Amino acid sequence: MIPYNNTDLPVTIKYDLEMMKLLNTAKELYGKLNAIIAYQEIDPFLILKPFILQESYMSSVMSGNKISQSSLYYMKYYEINDDILEIYNYSDILQNIEKYLSKNDKITYAYINKIHKDLLRSKRGYMRNPGHTRSKVSWIGRRGSTIDSAEYVPVAPRDINESMANYIKHFNKRHSIDHLIDVAISHAQFVNIHPYDDGNGRVGRILLSVHGFLDHNDHLSILLSSMIKSDEYSYYNRLKDTRNGKWERYIKFYLELLIKQLNEHIHKIDDIRTVYYKDIISFENIIGKKNYKLVFNYLFSNITSTIKEASNDLGIDYQTIRNYSNKLFAKGILAKHKINNGEYVYTYIKMYNIHVPIEWI
Repeated sequence: MIPYNNTDLPVTIKYDLEMMKLLNTAKELYGKLNAIIAYQEIDPFLILKPFILQESYMSSVMSGNKISQSSLYYMKYYEINDDILEIYNYSDILQNIEKYLSKNDKITYAYINKIHKDLLRSKRGYMRNPGHTRSKVSWIGRRGSTIDSAEYVPVAPRDINESMANYIKHFNKRHSIDHLIDVAISHAQFVNIHPYDDGNGRVGRILLSVHGFLDHNDHLSILLSSMIKSDEYSYYNRLKDTRNGKWERYIKFYLELLIKQLNEHIHKIDDIRTVYYKDIISFENIIGKKNYKLVFNYLFSNITSTIKEASNDLGIDYQTIRNYSNKLFAKGILAKHKINNGEYVYTYIKMYNIHVPIEWI
């Protein structure tokens, strides 16, 4: 099979009524989400961390990560392994997108390589040439397939630099009548180029979030991994369509995923705001006026913590935090579970259930 070489951007798109309706719906939801984030009283950072951790988890699962979702907020109490480390690496990148942009807010080849390098900071990652594009022909197919029987052969190594230069130029400019189309096209073309030995899917999904940050100056605009995971089969088939010039089918599918994600985030933030405004009063009534807001914000954002962690992070003495935690546990606001060293982990049940729905026994 001949390596993919149709990497010129931009591409010509035929707009029909269906695509325009999807575009308008996505833009309306974008506006609604950004208004909620911009004008609410809750510090966006308190909301951001759990969303980013979930995105990091779902994207990593798509790449073969074995951590269970119910373990996500307890990973920090486990022995660190490559699966845990790569989720945290991903999360750190998304929380610090500004680090990977030039002074004029542009993405560069060097910064994409840095994203790849930082993502693969693990024992497993060190063996996969982090921060460097591949030097060998790669192919995608069933186990045991050869280049001749492969489903897809990405861009040849000698053409990666040229293809990526074109990709970056497209990433940093607006070509279509709506930038959401450019984002969709950029994502597909990065995956099609497949510049690295490993981590292409994750880097591609991170770059979606970079696009969202640049367009709306927030970290929540495009976190698509859970939506992609929910219809992974169609996602890969629509990417396959782009290699045959059928961009419209892929773009419509992408917009449908984006609309689902935006709706989910809007509903989830509504649920979070309900919890916030109700429970902050409960915290004051249970632990008193002193420190109640500090403790509440900490638990609201972190969802799980030990008494020692909360004491160190908040600068409140251990026994005081222990008293607060036990009072909140007695009222059913926190759950607690013993970990390996006999210490208890306290979980803010309502916030945990929003992000990882579960029945507590």
